[in-house]
Amino acid sequence: MKAITNAVLVMSDHYIPNATVILENRRIIDFGVGIPLPDCDEIIDAEGNFVGPGLIDIHTHAGGGSYFYDDPVKVSQFLLCHGVTDVLPALYFNMSKEEYISSIHKIDEARSAGLCPNIAGYYMEGPYLNPKFGCDRENNHWKGSIKKEDYFDILKAVKNSAKIWCVAPERENIEDFVREVKKEIPNIIFSVAHS
Repeated sequence: MKAITNAVLVMSDHYIPNATVILENRRIIDFGVGIPLPDCDEIIDAEGNFVGPGLIDIHTHAGGGSYFYDDPVKVSQFLLCHGVTDVLPALYFNMSKEEYISSIHKIDEARSAGLCPNIAGYYMEGPYLNPKFGCDRENNHWKGSIKKEDYFDILKAVKNSAKIWCVAPERENIEDFVREVKKEIPNIIFSVAHS
């Protein structure tokens, strides 16, 4: 158990000065003014500083001068130091199949080693977005028809970790892709992008 004392808690519409937060297994179990301190492994004196909820970033490519696909640990730690407690790395629509898979493996290895505790899954930016839109669209490897053999290895690689998948609904045969992704990842959220 951990406690943060002497804090100004940031609430949705007000502050609570001189407050305490009690955490167990990284979850808040109590907070307020004058609450009794249980037996804690660690007590942090906030010294009157603000304590608020962590930030959740569901779509970012980079941080600290690096991209997730180059240095996931550096990006993860940079974001964590700036209050981003949960992040979904966004993988670019202009990556080739090999680049997608390589990036996913690199990020997953860093996550498995415990070096990126704030990476909560993936924001899949494509690959099937409209090739007429988005930055670097001239390097879109996915302009052709949508074929399962082209995307299935990517889908397998993120099956247990993709949270959001962006598509361009006007792409021909996108419905087949969406059905296949939904079959493999039932809780996936689809979003429209570069459309």
